[in-house]
Amino acid sequence: MTKAFLSPRELAQAIGLSESSLKRWIDDGELAVSRTAGGHRRIPLQEAVRFARSGKVAVRNAACLGLDVAVGAVAACHQPDDRLYRALFDGDAGQARALLQAAFVDGQNIAALCDGPLRCAMGRFCALLKEGEEGVAAHHVAVAICKQALESLRQLLPEPGAQAPAAIGATWSDDPCALPSLMAAVTLAECGWRTINLGPLTTCSVLRAAMIRHRPKLIWRTVTVIKDHVATVKHIRRFAAELENVPLVVAGPALAQLAQAGLCSSGNLHLAGSMGELSAFARGFLGLKATRRRA
Repeated sequence: MTKAFLSPRELAQAIGLSESSLKRWIDDGELAVSRTAGGHRRIPLQEAVRFARSGKVAVRNAACLGLDVAVGAVAACHQPDDRLYRALFDGDAGQARALLQAAFVDGQNIAALCDGPLRCAMGRFCALLKEGEEGVAAHHVAVAICKQALESLRQLLPEPGAQAPAAIGATWSDDPCALPSLMAAVTLAECGWRTINLGPLTTCSVLRAAMIRHRPKLIWRTVTVIKDHVATVKHIRRFAAELENVPLVVAGPALAQLAQAGLCSSGNLHLAGSMGELSAFARGFLGLKATRRRA
């Protein structure tokens, strides 16, 4: 079970240092800590993971962090594609979480995991959809496990600050595939956004209602299963025009087909061919806003 807080001893055991060495890191301001009512130091899990990913230390025993497996026990955790596919195919949710957590703690970002092992594995499961009911069942199990794994990664991210901008998104209105939108939400969360994922089959009217309440600075829509590409391109352009200065980022497996149907980046409409491109846009947007505030 994932722990919310760690003692200095637990984190020291996780990274293979003495407790006194870790306390020196804390005293030097390298680690943010809180204190219990009795004055004992406690380190938030998200802060411990951030410290581990900084490159200053290496995780030796991730079990001490409450994660599914020790990072050192996972061979080639930077390229877990085949292992992840096998875990998903076997319905082994714990192993799937462990592989992705290991790669994340070792330094890979969310976008790289989505564009790499997750995309590779799910591409193979999409091919199984053509092989009858067993293939469909395997695909559905894989999607469910991937959702769980992404949510477990999200728990390792720091909570967005009080001033963090909001981003709202969903799949297109006739698109039932929820996983790409969740990938976008977790990717943006790692970039420092406060994300609100409305999920699959979300109409523009529902999204507008959410915008009134949450006042987002960015909107995303993912496209995977699209029935009419030409009509969807028209609807996306119209929706982007309604948003005026709020960026609309469109991403997902069906983006290439929409581009062939005439969709392109223009004005506040931006196409992201990968989660990496979405991450770069989101980080760049925040950097631009910060520069303008300083000016």
